[in-house]
Amino acid sequence: MLKLKLLGFLAFCLTLASCSTSTLYYKPLTQRPSMPWDDSSSRYGGYIERSNGNGSYEIAFEAYNKPDRQAVAHFLMLRAAERTLIDGETHFYASLPSVSSRDEESYFPSYTIPGHWDTVSVRHCVYNRKTKQEDCHYDDEQVWCPPQYVPPRYVTNYIHKGKLRINYSGGAKRFSAIGIATSALTNTKPYGKPKLDPRALSRLPAVVQ
Repeated sequence: MLKLKLLGFLAFCLTLASCSTSTLYYKPLTQRPSMPWDDSSSRYGGYIERSNGNGSYEIAFEAYNKPDRQAVAHFLMLRAAERTLIDGETHFYASLPSVSSRDEESYFPSYTIPGHWDTVSVRHCVYNRKTKQEDCHYDDEQVWCPPQYVPPRYVTNYIHKGKLRINYSGGAKRFSAIGIATSALTNTKPYGKPKLDPRALSRLPAVVQ
């Protein structure tokens, strides 16, 4: 049943084209994985923002297996642009994003999945001679799943962390917040359309909102 639900969710994402990298991972950081871990859940990672006052911010982004380094750099610049627009500015000054990566190995001991009964949907068909077609229906049936042994294993995970400092008065390079946000919303890079703060969207041309 879990596999059927997962397939249904994936089909839903493909149908709506909504489960893009931006949709899944561009968000405030609320959760990090705890050891041991082995997945790329969209619950993990996101951006962190700290104000230093006087229009100066430190922005960081963390990713756990996904998204990749390039996406982390992209999301750092996007958050900088979004923050700039929220503050009523059109440009910010910053150096290029700095992104570092490291790997982390997790050990998982062996375990046994207990045997259990599960419900599956079974298709039954009977040939109808009058209509020359099959009449089909589905019945729920109970299936016994035997115990399963899972051996011990090691898993290598990858952690990407980036940081960026911005201000509105001057610095290494001047960036257009409107240009960066517009580029993200029109998907000039293959990350999908991000969900931006309404205050930032109100500063953009209507054609990209």
